[in-house]
Amino acid sequence: MKKYRIILHLTVIFLIFISGCTTNTQSIKETMKQILREKSFFDGFWIMPNGFITIVKNDLYTVSINGTIINYGIFTFNDTTIRLNWDRNAVTEFDYQIDGDNFIVINAEGNEFVLGMWQRNADIEATYNSDNQLEGYWENRDGNRIRILYIMANGLGLQLTCNNNLVLDVRATVSYEKITPNEIFLTLDTIGMFPIRVPMNVIYERNAIRIGTGNDTTKFLRYVRVQ
Repeated sequence: MKKYRIILHLTVIFLIFISGCTTNTQSIKETMKQILREKSFFDGFWIMPNGFITIVKNDLYTVSINGTIINYGIFTFNDTTIRLNWDRNAVTEFDYQIDGDNFIVINAEGNEFVLGMWQRNADIEATYNSDNQLEGYWENRDGNRIRILYIMANGLGLQLTCNNNLVLDVRATVSYEKITPNEIFLTLDTIGMFPIRVPMNVIYERNAIRIGTGNDTTKFLRYVRVQ
């Protein structure tokens, strides 16, 4: 019986990830609007007070040490507070003040490691391989669900699924081979359980890609590149 419960749990997570596969015209138009989204103050590379490197790209953040990503999730903010949503129902919030090109975290109860000055590092730049059509930041918006796909040059990437309020539901790591792959592998993060590795086919369009499984490509999720 326990085995059946595990299988059911994993099936539900996978269905959440692929739900809403049929993309209507309105959702495509809404997604296309994101292509020209203006950068926020926080977009870019940051050195945290503890020396870790944080990258903020639109609604996504990563934290890395020695080139290895150790955390990632949804990044949101208002005039006084930053919110890092790094798993379902797992959130870190802290208060900040902008100081020139940098910002200072002034209050972070229970997360003192983020207190202090976060320094912008303009010397670090994201390098892209122009031959790699998959590399970059992509979004799929369908109804109340937003999917973010962030593909890096090293054969790895991240996938986040959230609602329209940018509350994280499911996250996954991505792996691929070749510069222009026609197949990628999503490894869904499952709390307290073994990961699921799912092969996904990739179809390339102008400024967009479609990703899915099976032979019916009309049900593939359509992701639009966001600059």
